[in-house]
Amino acid sequence: MKLGKYPSYGNLDGLFDRDGTVKKEKIAEVEKARDWLQSALEVRSYAPPILPLSVAIPTWLYGAEPTMPFASHYAKYFQNSLREEALVNNSRAGIVYGQGGGGTMREVFQDVERNYYAGSAKEFTPMIFFDKSGYWKTEAAYEGTALKTPGIKLDVLIPSILKFGICQRLNLDDAGLKQFTDKVLFSHDVNEIRTVLALNADTAKENMGFALQAQPSKVPSFRMNRV
Repeated sequence: MKLGKYPSYGNLDGLFDRDGTVKKEKIAEVEKARDWLQSALEVRSYAPPILPLSVAIPTWLYGAEPTMPFASHYAKYFQNSLREEALVNNSRAGIVYGQGGGGTMREVFQDVERNYYAGSAKEFTPMIFFDKSGYWKTEAAYEGTALKTPGIKLDVLIPSILKFGICQRLNLDDAGLKQFTDKVLFSHDVNEIRTVLALNADTAKENMGFALQAQPSKVPSFRMNRV
């Protein structure tokens, strides 16, 4: 409930004047960001003092995206392309894509490329496209050149690309192909998402265990593997 009260942190782009002071018209946005972070810190205080291992890799380059406080570790990259590559490569359990722009598109298609070359369903990592407004299932609508309704329709394109890549390399029957395609989901239903992520849980735990023990050579290897 506390997080729901402040669901966003506002628009912090173009925050400062040339003299380094916060622009007057941005003060309300700064206050929204403060409320957003404070509510997150309050929720964090209810969690155990020692959290399970996790890593957050925020967009530090832009300076306009606050760092969420729920991770146990944080990474910093000064080139956003390297950050996005690290996010995709280290997402062993799967990736949930929320509404996003160019950076999110880069991550989506980096993930598509890796899954395209998966040699088995075990090596194929879940891709979840989440947005209650149907962002991933709807073409953007315009009035002239003005954007009326945002949307990037991928619900047909992504499964089609992946099916093509898998079928041209592997000799599969319908049941075998389904083991791959079941890991691609366009939904905001939490139970459906949990079910798809569970399909890869054993592989994710296995790979994470190898990584934490500094045994990357034991992680299943294929062209463009997540290591």
